[in-house]
Amino acid sequence: MDSLSGLFGKKRYVYLNGHSGGGSFIFGFIAGVELMPSYIKRISFLDSDYGYDSSYYLKLRTWLRKGKNSLNVFAYNDSIALYNGKPFVSATGGTWYRSRLILSHLRPDFDFRPVLTDSLEIWKTFDEKVQFFFKYNLNRGIYHTQQVELNGFIHSVLCGTKLDSKGYSYYGVRAYASYIE
Repeated sequence: MDSLSGLFGKKRYVYLNGHSGGGSFIFGFIAGVELMPSYIKRISFLDSDYGYDSSYYLKLRTWLRKGKNSLNVFAYNDSIALYNGKPFVSATGGTWYRSRLILSHLRPDFDFRPVLTDSLEIWKTFDEKVQFFFKYNLNRGIYHTQQVELNGFIHSVLCGTKLDSKGYSYYGVRAYASYIE
């Protein structure tokens, strides 16, 4: 990480963003540092925090309390999703459970407010530095890739900034559809 980010000079900012197995890279990075480097400004787990456990909490909390660092977590209710009529994720092994675990660890230290829609449960700190997006799963479907397709990656980079939801909406019509051939 230091070598790659060093290519961009001293004033560099790194956003760690992972979908699916990409969360493993993020947790590996967090585990490998004593303190989070100051150049890490945003961490986004886009249905990728399967590997979360409480051992990461103190580093995340310390990092979130510094500067303008932000954390964004996206999950759908994979604990009830079916593949060929059968569950494929255990009740505690998927991102729905792990994301809620992260939120439960952060709630005593940060003030969150819930925002509920017909398809999403969103938890945000008042300064929007920390945001959780929980996609309901009313038909027991698999929404793992759909979260990315429906502006999830865009939102993971822009939520909480001045460009949040400008010209797009998370889980809305693809903002980039006109660029697909």
